[in-house]
Amino acid sequence: MLFPKPRTAAKVRRAERRHRRITVNLVELAQRLKDARLQRGLTLDEVSERSGLAKGLLSKVENFRVTPTLITLSKLTEALGLKLSDLLDGLDEKPSISVVRRGERQIIERNRAQTDDPRLNNYYESLVARGADRVMEPFEIRVPANGGRQEALQHEGEEFLMVLEGEVKFLFGDEIIALKEGDSIYFDAEANHRLYNDTAEDARVVSVMCFGGRSRR
Repeated sequence: MLFPKPRTAAKVRRAERRHRRITVNLVELAQRLKDARLQRGLTLDEVSERSGLAKGLLSKVENFRVTPTLITLSKLTEALGLKLSDLLDGLDEKPSISVVRRGERQIIERNRAQTDDPRLNNYYESLVARGADRVMEPFEIRVPANGGRQEALQHEGEEFLMVLEGEVKFLFGDEIIALKEGDSIYFDAEANHRLYNDTAEDARVVSVMCFGGRSRR
């Protein structure tokens, strides 16, 4: 009987590095990957075919719902004609302070519904500067009147929400929670959830996502 050769410690370490999840700024990484794909005029289906990665995984990476492994990023950058070092450049920088003026906020597109009705999406503005590595990602979300996200989704880590203005409904698993101005909620984001608005007025909500929560312990 033939037995496979035992793996050396060096080979084990190399394998672990390839499958290790990165710890850089997940939102900025997602934006860079999506920008690179759109600049090349490629669809998710085309990138999936080129990379051998599932379309669903690519969508989750672009919408910062999962942390890709290094081997996933290697396949993605090869499919997009990018250098991995260029993609990751500056993403591990940790400035001591970051100030963003109201007029400097970046609009973040996330899981945009394929519809012409603008009410059926939530609209995100990042409250921190692009590029810096961090554990928390703060946003201000506008939830349109009689609208909001239509599909319950999940992502890594944990999340905090506080209603600044208006009223919203929060679906968590099978439970629906009504939230009014000043109300807040903290939850495990790896459970299916969605934020929507069934009132006649737009709502504004602060969201703080923490990608260094349960999924990295």
